[in-house]
Amino acid sequence: MPAHVAANFEGLVVRVDEGDAVGGAGHLWKLVRTFDDPATWTEPGVRHLAANGIGGEAYRTEPIEDQWELYDLTADPIEADNRWTDPNLHELRQHLRMQLKQQRATSVPERNNPWPYVPRQPPVPPGGLVRRLPTAQQLISPVATTVLKYTAKAQVAVFKLTDGRVGSNWRIGAGFRKPVPTLLLEHRGRKSGRSFTTPLVYLEDGDAFVLVASHGGLPKNPQWYHNLVANPDTHIHVKGQRRLRVTARVASPEERAALWPRLIDLYADFARSQSWSVREFPVIILSPR
Repeated sequence: MPAHVAANFEGLVVRVDEGDAVGGAGHLWKLVRTFDDPATWTEPGVRHLAANGIGGEAYRTEPIEDQWELYDLTADPIEADNRWTDPNLHELRQHLRMQLKQQRATSVPERNNPWPYVPRQPPVPPGGLVRRLPTAQQLISPVATTVLKYTAKAQVAVFKLTDGRVGSNWRIGAGFRKPVPTLLLEHRGRKSGRSFTTPLVYLEDGDAFVLVASHGGLPKNPQWYHNLVANPDTHIHVKGQRRLRVTARVASPEERAALWPRLIDLYADFARSQSWSVREFPVIILSPR
């Protein structure tokens, strides 16, 4: 699956039977591979936009080496100890990598390559029930989650420091060729009461600002969405304007239907992630108050 940091992930959770591999028999193991596929670069097969900040745009043209994670879920259910480099688990690593290769070939029969998962349609078994492919939440690596978290924090800091002169456009994915305007949304935790600031792409609709709770297509709505539902009166920052007072509400089905074509024209990745997500992305309208 693709991540916004242009990393791709594939994973396997399997119980190792007696005799399959030395050192892992009877335990439940999780193997995760993080890899760099040039086909998913911002300029596929040519170069990838690795950074875009105060220093300008920085590209790379060589793939990053694969990163591996191996966890013994029976002994280490919180995945605190990455066993990938354990010298005693060489046969186990080989065994799990072979199983991962076999599962990959089954999931993507067109070519024995982990890309693309997203465009493939889930098969329909007898009876018409759809067997869904693994969700993004099931496959995503903790490493990518951490990277995205700190990338967002850096964008918020730079946006505020420059009053939006830097950081007010999203240039990842579909935004590389067609940059998308970005605002900073303030929201208060509905349980913790803490204040948060999240960078989000937006569509202008008259004097209102329209957001999409896409959350990268993950099965659950993002926390900022739930926080806005609980506390709709808030503030936003847009380029050249700080802390605009707004009130949030969820668009009605009719409003969403009218806004959706404009939203996917603004940022085509909304359509791609909506096509395989298990939920319908809420559309939120921020009106001045």
